[in-house]
Amino acid sequence: MTEAGTGPPRTRREAIARERTPARRAPASPRRRVRNRAVHKVLAGGVLVFAFAMIVGLSVPANALYNPGDAAEAEASPVVAGTGQELAVDADGQAIPTTSDDYTASTRSQLLAQKYSGGVGGQFTGPVRWPFPYKVAIMSPFGPRGPVAGCPSCAPFHRGVDLNGGNGNPIFSIMGGTVTERTGGSWTYGNYAVIVGHYQGHEVKAIYEHMQDGSSPLVVGQQVKVGDFVGLVGMTGEATAPHLHLELDVDRVLIDPIPWLEANAS
Repeated sequence: MTEAGTGPPRTRREAIARERTPARRAPASPRRRVRNRAVHKVLAGGVLVFAFAMIVGLSVPANALYNPGDAAEAEASPVVAGTGQELAVDADGQAIPTTSDDYTASTRSQLLAQKYSGGVGGQFTGPVRWPFPYKVAIMSPFGPRGPVAGCPSCAPFHRGVDLNGGNGNPIFSIMGGTVTERTGGSWTYGNYAVIVGHYQGHEVKAIYEHMQDGSSPLVVGQQVKVGDFVGLVGMTGEATAPHLHLELDVDRVLIDPIPWLEANAS
């Protein structure tokens, strides 16, 4: 006779009942029971060590782990930027700006903005003068520059200096000379004029750009004197705001107009 539950099921109900009944697990061997007890002891010990570390970490004061030498070394160490350059910082994490010519700034444009914070120009009476008889701000200096907002086609090298003379205000000739170019339809320069003169044995070419349409009375071949009216400040051509773009060539070499005017205007 077959024992109950060990022989093949006689009915479908018995077969389903046997499938739903969990199989009996064979008792573990003595060696396996010893190994299981060892594993449980190791796990329990690890849990105790972790709990002890958490208690110590939460109960020990922060200054117990403080090393003044490490803090002093961190304050004296520069922060290395991603470009490979070093940026010095102070104890508060603020950038320590560079110093040049008694003016403190981080970039050349900031240096110029600080140097000329009171504006450039003024009332002069000599053979070389500023284009405005009052101080004006520099909107964009001469030289390399990044992308210009609102002007994707603007060149990365700024050939002149942008002066904020005020929209519609008069522009005056920085020195005497002859008008060699005059146009009001340039897509880049807008309404502009070129005046070439001579000063201390040097040929000086001044270019006045972005003037208001129809504001300049100059014609090619006309002789102008220092301080003569050139036109009105505008934003014709490639310009994002009203200003005077002033370019300066001395002996056919493009230069920064600001240092030259500072040295020669009187």
